[in-house]
Amino acid sequence: MPLETLSVNVAKPTRPNKIRRLFAAIASYAPHTLRAFSLKYAEEPRQEPGRFIDMVRPLLSLSLLKSVEFSVVDLPHINDEDILEIAIAWTSLQVFRLPAGKVSWRRMGNDTERPTHRALMYFAMHCPNLETLVLPDIAFEGSLF
Repeated sequence: MPLETLSVNVAKPTRPNKIRRLFAAIASYAPHTLRAFSLKYAEEPRQEPGRFIDMVRPLLSLSLLKSVEFSVVDLPHINDEDILEIAIAWTSLQVFRLPAGKVSWRRMGNDTERPTHRALMYFAMHCPNLETLVLPDIAFEGSLF
């Protein structure tokens, strides 16, 4: 029977670039039958976690994933554009979990870089089968409509 589910547990502090290389290897060698991926990373990274999309971008080539879950202590920076890229790549998603651990939002000028209500719209537009969505703190700023 072909591999359909892959769960990775990183047990010790690891630099984000090593996680990125791990994801690139998974994307290169995972069979097209892979439908579920999860990462559990219980330790704080040895350096600033960087951007979430930079870390997971290699996995975006696994376009038939239905379930993607990340359990991390220190969530890398993520914004609406990152969510859009994810939603466009993983249109078959039924479950996407990115719960907030210790979130370290990056300041860019006067704006805090984090997902807004647009992130919810991107998932709604591109992932019609999505049943479960868990995102970190959503910034509801200004008018929604």
